[in-house]
Amino acid sequence: WATDIGPIGDMAGIEEYMNIWHRIGAVQLREEIVDSISWSWERSGEFSARSAYAARFAGRQVSPTAAFTWRSKTPLRCRFFAWLAIMNRCWTSDRLARRGLPHQDACPFCDQHDETIGHLLVECVLAREVWSRIFTA
Repeated sequence: WATDIGPIGDMAGIEEYMNIWHRIGAVQLREEIVDSISWSWERSGEFSARSAYAARFAGRQVSPTAAFTWRSKTPLRCRFFAWLAIMNRCWTSDRLARRGLPHQDACPFCDQHDETIGHLLVECVLAREVWSRIFTA
């Protein structure tokens, strides 16, 4: 099994590998005991898709606005866009630049600031005008 590990890039990885190696080397198997498989994410030890999903996302931070976003009565595409914007996952110029992809140098509406999702939705002069007209209508 040791040859299947692959390259280990840092000292912490090598230390963990050696620790596991020594712990496995110290295991003494007893033939009179039947092997059993137990799923540690359930009290019963039985596998379930629900517990596998919980295990996959254990420790992840949930956006404080997630419940509000997904439970709103707006069309699904609006909720999806709001979620992408909150999570900073919209393909704006700043994200494209970080990945070395072609992008614009500035906001296409005001040509004054970098194009970020925060700028496009809140800070841009055009965005402020749009929000002003929406809230005064």
